[in-house]
Amino acid sequence: KRMVKKIIKYVITSLTVLFFLLSLIFIFLGIKAVKENKPVSIFGYIFSVVPTESMKPDINPGDFVLSKKVDFSTLEIGNDIVYYSVEKNIYIVHRIYNQKTDGSFVMYGINNPGIDDETVDESNYVAKVVKVISIFNLGDLVINHKGVIFAFILMIFLSLLVMEGAKIYLT
Repeated sequence: KRMVKKIIKYVITSLTVLFFLLSLIFIFLGIKAVKENKPVSIFGYIFSVVPTESMKPDINPGDFVLSKKVDFSTLEIGNDIVYYSVEKNIYIVHRIYNQKTDGSFVMYGINNPGIDDETVDESNYVAKVVKVISIFNLGDLVINHKGVIFAFILMIFLSLLVMEGAKIYLT
C-alpha cells in the first residue's frame, strides 16, 4: 500500500513537472513570436488575440482566436481568416467578402464601414479561424501588458518547478 502511494506521488509529480515544462515552452514560443512580430504557432495551430473592434460583435477586442492553416483553394466567401497586411505590417483577422478573378480575396472587418485596401492571396494568407475564445477579457490584458504577464507567469512556473524538484529530491 505504501509503495502504491509512492508510485502515485511520483506519477503526479512527474505529470506536474511535464505540464510546467510544456507551459514554459509555450511561454518562450510566445515571447519569440512577439519579438519577431509573428503569431504564436503550436502543433499547426496559430494563437492570437484580437486588438480592435473591426470584427465586433462576432469577435470582440481581447478575444483569443485559434486558427489553422488550410489549403488556400478551400477558402470561401464568409470565412474568417488571419492574413498579414504588408501595408500596415500587422496580422489582421477579417472576413472574406468577395473573390477577384485572379483568385485573391477582398476582405472586410464586419464592423468597418468599407472593404480592406489590400487583397489576400497565397503570399499573405496565414490561416483560417477555427475557434474564438472569450476568457474574462484576459486578451485585453495580454495585449496591453505582454511583458509583465510573461514575466509573472514565468516566475510562477519556475517557482513551482523548483518546489516540485525539491519534493522529488527530498523524498
